[in-house]
Amino acid sequence: VKYGKEGLQSQRKTYSSVNFGLFASGDGTAENPYIITTNQQFMNIKSRMSKLSYLNSYITDGEEVTDDSTRYSFRLNTDISSLEFDGVLFGGEFAGNLDGGEHTISYTSKALSTNNLTTTQTASDGQITSLNTGDNGISFQKGLALFEKVSGNISNLTINASYTSSSVLRDNTLFAGLAIENSSSGIITDVAISGMASTVAVQNVTDTQTVAVYAGLVAFNNGSILRGSVVGDIEISDRNTEGVQNIFVGGISYTSRGIIEECKLSGNLTLDLENTGGGRHQVAGIAVTTMGTFQNNIIESNCKVTANGVGENSHTVYIAGFAVFARGTVSNTRVDGCTVVNNIKNPKRDDYIYDTGA
Repeated sequence: VKYGKEGLQSQRKTYSSVNFGLFASGDGTAENPYIITTNQQFMNIKSRMSKLSYLNSYITDGEEVTDDSTRYSFRLNTDISSLEFDGVLFGGEFAGNLDGGEHTISYTSKALSTNNLTTTQTASDGQITSLNTGDNGISFQKGLALFEKVSGNISNLTINASYTSSSVLRDNTLFAGLAIENSSSGIITDVAISGMASTVAVQNVTDTQTVAVYAGLVAFNNGSILRGSVVGDIEISDRNTEGVQNIFVGGISYTSRGIIEECKLSGNLTLDLENTGGGRHQVAGIAVTTMGTFQNNIIESNCKVTANGVGENSHTVYIAGFAVFARGTVSNTRVDGCTVVNNIKNPKRDDYIYDTGA
């Protein structure tokens, strides 16, 4: 058992690499990561979200041992399927390293009636060009995703996400396949979304600015997303409720102030509008808004919005192959797919970028 200078500081149960049975094996170091082989072991990451500094120095067998690693490391050795949870599985900040081992995580998240994010996320008016919200922008305190915030590294992973709710949500809500936020130190590499579907309606009959945001990987990206991809279809519907709904869909991200590089849209993005109350909507193959570095990205499939209800002409639609609103560095992008709009009057549309500020 490990003892620190001030008392018991063990992260392991016995004399070698056993770890309280939280994981199949490993000690959480980069050389010997925690191995995950079951759904429960994956959920046990909650117990190792970040590493406390005092655990880097301990005494074992009468000798002081120093471990210079600042993060726990994990590796999936199997697919994680039929995972079910409410809201966000890993709330708070994940500061570790997760290697997906080229496996798939399939999950269903059920929306909560109460706010569940530990940090309020805000989109300023410049990031939401179709809504006039004044200086306060749009704030989000409710979200559905695997992680709330990533400040470590996640790689070699495929995600299939679905969202449900027992009632109509009345608050601005973020839906993200991987994480609500990727922080400035977060690095997401070779992560794909193989499918996203939602049966959740987000609508407030007294507030026409209520917004639902769907992002294939990350809602707010302040770090790096490298070689991310949409390999399956993202299919979103407004669920035919009364009143105005506003829906934003980004294949990789909603808003990015960081780096999005070598990402690809290979599956289709589809937004079906059945509600007669109208709304303002934005759909983009990579990111709805980018204000950072945006380069070497490829669009191979289509972005599509279709209005099926009698109120189709009450919808305002912004749709673009790469981004609806782009600032910062944009370079070396390729579009092979196209934008498709059905039954929408005067859509604001571009196969590349709708608004570059030029």
